[in-house]
Amino acid sequence: MSSLEPRLRHFELEITPYQFRLAVAAGEDALLGYPPTPGERARARILKHAGNEDRCNNLLESLHWLVVANNILETQESRPRDAFKPRSMVGSSLHILIIYSDERTWRSSYGLNELPQNVASLVEQARYLALQEFDRLANASTEAS
Repeated sequence: MSSLEPRLRHFELEITPYQFRLAVAAGEDALLGYPPTPGERARARILKHAGNEDRCNNLLESLHWLVVANNILETQESRPRDAFKPRSMVGSSLHILIIYSDERTWRSSYGLNELPQNVASLVEQARYLALQEFDRLANASTEAS
């Protein structure tokens, strides 16, 4: 990606209640929250930005390419005003927020049974990417101990 192209500045998705959360923002720590096994309380891992700038930037760039590959910005938003609002996060639902450096924003919320195929693909791919990255983080901290 050219340094002149708009960059993904913020990517956040959450599957409620307490099923999965991924929040990555330029210059900030990245957050992954998930229940490791069914019925277990959600856990969180943090990828500190300080000292991991390249990893954080690569994660954002990879998420950008998932957004592009799944034509997310061309998909009509679904209930954008409900995304990440407490009243809409009590039941099974998906919330997504994507912000680019040129201020393009895409925000949606869905019931889990109404996901368009491209959004469902984005979610599964982003989940896989995040779990891989955070597993590398966990393995690196285990090796350092």
